[in-house]
Amino acid sequence: MRVNGDQLVAGLPQTRHEGLTQPAQNIVDLGHPGIVQLSAPFPQPLDARFAGNVRAMGSKPKTIDEYLSDVDPARRAELERIRALVKKLVPEAEEAIYYGMPALKYKKRALVYFTASKKHMSFMPSSWAIEEHTDKLAGYETTEHSIKFTLDNPLPDTLIETLVRNHRRDIDADRH
Repeated sequence: MRVNGDQLVAGLPQTRHEGLTQPAQNIVDLGHPGIVQLSAPFPQPLDARFAGNVRAMGSKPKTIDEYLSDVDPARRAELERIRALVKKLVPEAEEAIYYGMPALKYKKRALVYFTASKKHMSFMPSSWAIEEHTDKLAGYETTEHSIKFTLDNPLPDTLIETLVRNHRRDIDADRH
């Protein structure tokens, strides 16, 4: 018997993900012979690239490295480039996770955030830096707080440097 493409073994649906078999939980009997519904989603597939850095399912990353371990390799490399550049510009910047996003903080304030999503990545210096350098951001989708970019249209080092230096200046001036 099959349940949503998975086998029913010894009365319990089993999920198969890259060689791993786990019993499904929360089975709801719909009252029809051979038909059951699962009230909880199947676990996400385990992947070899996460070996040694596996968090409990649904747990949020606690470090930038944990966040990046969940990002596909090409986007991870781009975010690592930004991370390294910002740390080079502001060596005293400390790594943190704020609101579930990687951040580098300076003088106990967020200096920048950077994230990856399915269709783009985002760099978030400060609304002041974005507003001050709007002319340099042509070609990128922006909001008040973020700049969206892709692997095909990455942020150049010089632009990141300008935005980071701008926000560092604002933090040094105690601008709120």
